[in-house]
Amino acid sequence: MYGDADQAKKKTAGVQSVSSWEFEKVDSLQFEIIGRPVLADVEFGKILLYDGQKSEFVILDEKGALISRFTKSGDSPDNFGFNLLLPGFLSESEIMMAGTLGIFVYDFSGNFIKKITHPEPQSGGVYTDLPGKSIDHFFPGREE
Repeated sequence: MYGDADQAKKKTAGVQSVSSWEFEKVDSLQFEIIGRPVLADVEFGKILLYDGQKSEFVILDEKGALISRFTKSGDSPDNFGFNLLLPGFLSESEIMMAGTLGIFVYDFSGNFIKKITHPEPQSGGVYTDLPGKSIDHFFPGREE
């Protein structure tokens, strides 16, 4: 008959423990920017960063080269108001932003293309810029 200690040794005798771990970085990007940018979207071989404090959009290619950088703030006709979500890519040449004043579409130079007004007034709200919480779109009847 075996004691408790002997039973424990028998149960763990065939188990091997890992003595070392190895991690591999699969992908990375380095871009120098002053501010608090957040990764908003990655699509079409492009990366979209957004700095909510400055309402600044930064678009990079997959190697980290700057494609475009613009700000939408102040009291302009194409200002989205208080942002509700992080922006996202709409197409290979457009981004969209959901704000309290509607959903706005811009080209990569920051030129206003289109506004979709909310069906009801948007007032108040809390926003936290967390990666993975960006606006997204779909095309009914079309596979992506």
